[in-house]
Amino acid sequence: MSLQIKELSFAYHQNRQPVLRNISCTFEPGRFYGIFGANGSGKSSLLKLAAGELDAQGTVELEGKNIASFTPREKALLLAVSAQENELVLPFKVRECIRLGRYVHGDDGNAMVEKLLSEWNVRHLAERPFAELSGGEQQRIKLLRVLAQDTCYLLLDEPAASLDWSRQLELYEKLQHLSHTENRCVIMVCHDLYIAPGFIDEMLLLKNGELLYSGLPEGAAAERAAEAAFDRAVNIKRQAHSVQVSW
Repeated sequence: MSLQIKELSFAYHQNRQPVLRNISCTFEPGRFYGIFGANGSGKSSLLKLAAGELDAQGTVELEGKNIASFTPREKALLLAVSAQENELVLPFKVRECIRLGRYVHGDDGNAMVEKLLSEWNVRHLAERPFAELSGGEQQRIKLLRVLAQDTCYLLLDEPAASLDWSRQLELYEKLQHLSHTENRCVIMVCHDLYIAPGFIDEMLLLKNGELLYSGLPEGAAAERAAEAAFDRAVNIKRQAHSVQVSW
């Protein structure tokens, strides 16, 4: 069981500079992955390609099957995506927004919605209109909609955006818990090189569409790759739930 990307290259337009070049990597259940890189390095494009949302050279295999061969429902039962774009601006209350994630299962979703409201400490927001929430609150509810889908693979594009420091820690802790205790594969695009590496199992570093590094978020090889990715000397000292990065 895995999500495999094999020799993937992609450009948004023909005869344009490729956004991604010859990317190969494997994502497995039970692990928490972080994708890092400077702006324009190809992080969000890689996530979209992994989700089968874009056509590219190379292949993406989900559970040993070409992702292009899945029906939308088949894919939605295995893989859920939270995009960076603010696509969820709907005239619904928070409870109904979360319930949208249950659509693919064909149930009313009440049990899952109640579970998520409690676990993520947002029950006080349940009856509020989504459009009236702060940016950080909206970000959390968008994530809960994805979690309500209850899939093995979670692809999250900057889920910590707009969150304060305390909520970022809570997010990383809960995503780590999901991956380790519920055998989920969590793949997160992230700009936070200070806190997030203390929670993830594996980091991927991109630069100009190329995969520079895939491995543990610590050690000399990770530091060299981070230096190349961000054009700055980097010293990474990782501890449980924290990482010290100096430039």
